[in-house]
Amino acid sequence: ASLRPLDGRTWWQVLCVGRDEPLWIDAASGTVDAEADERYARAIAAKATGAEKPVFSAYLTAFDQEYIAIFRILPVYRFDVADGQGTRVYVSTMTGSVTRATDDRRQFEADLFSLAHKWNFIPWRPVRDWALMLAMASLIVLAMAGIILFWRTARRT
Repeated sequence: ASLRPLDGRTWWQVLCVGRDEPLWIDAASGTVDAEADERYARAIAAKATGAEKPVFSAYLTAFDQEYIAIFRILPVYRFDVADGQGTRVYVSTMTGSVTRATDDRRQFEADLFSLAHKWNFIPWRPVRDWALMLAMASLIVLAMAGIILFWRTARRT
């Protein structure tokens, strides 16, 4: 359980086993509010982006192509901002923070990185891991061959 400020009042945010979203209980009156979690997430997104009304677009309980496992925190809310740049933020109400902020340009760069450095164009993870290991082993052999050739030719001259 955590105490959280929302709408000028203090709330208990309580995690319950078997529920994806926490319960929000008004600390003064004891009433439960089912929509408080999304309102809290929207307030965090609005503060982070400067947008008056960020648009709720998804509630993620699993990682996807854009919100990948390196961000580590689930569940998160995704909010989009109508700024012409495709800005979007992922908000965790459990930490009370933005876990990821991106836009179309940054996401394009992240996708290129994933394709070039993680080989995400290979959909099957075991095949991708073996292909990456084979490529890295080949690069190590190539580097060792270069060092050996350098030492062999360096002694002659």
